[in-house]
Amino acid sequence: MLVDIVARGGNLLLIVNLDGQGALPVVQENRLRDIGKWLKVNGEGIYGTRTYSTTSEGDVRYTCSKNNQIVYAITTIWPGDKLELKSVVPKSGSKIYLLGKEEPLKWSYDHAKGLTNILIPDNLQKDVNRPCKYAYTFRIEI
Repeated sequence: MLVDIVARGGNLLLIVNLDGQGALPVVQENRLRDIGKWLKVNGEGIYGTRTYSTTSEGDVRYTCSKNNQIVYAITTIWPGDKLELKSVVPKSGSKIYLLGKEEPLKWSYDHAKGLTNILIPDNLQKDVNRPCKYAYTFRIEI
């Protein structure tokens, strides 16, 4: 929900309800902690971003940096060995990163199909090697 709202230019309002003793229920505490962990890895694609010309494409939501030089493609489903994007054309020689990982990813642009193909390395196919849970943010220079 957070990613979808931000991609459309909105802000997520989180409401917590304390129990009768004034304590935060465990389920709400866990949810807030999970959001915080996710934002530590992916916050660059959320904080201070703007809407992109395309807000969504299948399971991918887009945000854009203030200077319009970086697009963040946030997918709510692990893309497998390749992420295909129709709405983003990286500039020649740009680097694409999965936020939370230091190594740039290999990519290509298929002019005939109008697709950017981001290759996901084998070592990231196991859940334990991914930088986070729930959604994955790709940083793309345009």
